[in-house]
Amino acid sequence: MLLADRGYPSVPYLEAVDVAGGAFIVRLTRSYDPWVSAAWVDRRRLAVPRRLRLSRFLAQHPGCHADLDVAFVRGQRLVRLRVVVVPGRDDGTTRLCTNLPRTPFSAALVGRLYRFRWQLELCFKEWKSYANLHRFDTGNPHIAAGLIWASLCAAILKRFLAHAAQRFGDGTPISTRRVAMCAHHILHALVAALLMGAGLLAALRRGLAYLLANAPRANTARERRIGRLRSGLVTVQVA
Repeated sequence: MLLADRGYPSVPYLEAVDVAGGAFIVRLTRSYDPWVSAAWVDRRRLAVPRRLRLSRFLAQHPGCHADLDVAFVRGQRLVRLRVVVVPGRDDGTTRLCTNLPRTPFSAALVGRLYRFRWQLELCFKEWKSYANLHRFDTGNPHIAAGLIWASLCAAILKRFLAHAAQRFGDGTPISTRRVAMCAHHILHALVAALLMGAGLLAALRRGLAYLLANAPRANTARERRIGRLRSGLVTVQVA
């Protein structure tokens, strides 16, 4: 699943993702104005004129939830996709282009799934803020590449510790962000145990207990009601 903001849409790229068997939800800018071939507004099927642009359709139905079949012109052929229109604060509304089928991916579900794009932004922020993937004081590309991989390894290790703590705590939901912030308090003990070749299991148990006490998710009830758990995502556990 590709989730992308409105700075990234490209019809050839989206077509390539579709041909490769991938799925996507991408926010469109107003510069994209495909032809509308079929429309459902507030779950009711509407008759659509033979040649009607998306901008014209939205002008005729302001502030509505719409689920549209559209066609982008590429040379002598058409690329047929789906656009979900979600009203909001923006006068131009939010236009989400996707190749997901309507069953089981309703327009409302597509809108909720797109909200998970924020999790990608949080992941990038976590890498930059808590894994030092921000700026390196070197002009050597080989050294910079090594430091980038080291930062990503540190981020992956912290995610592993978060999931391990969750399993250790019988499914207690753990915040990966909080683990990223405080995992350095237990890493030195783990590394020392590895270097000495003894006491690793005890150090790991103490570290996981520390994470269970200091990095639980704040409000799982709210997440099940309006957050990421609402769409059926489950908390990841170590296999």
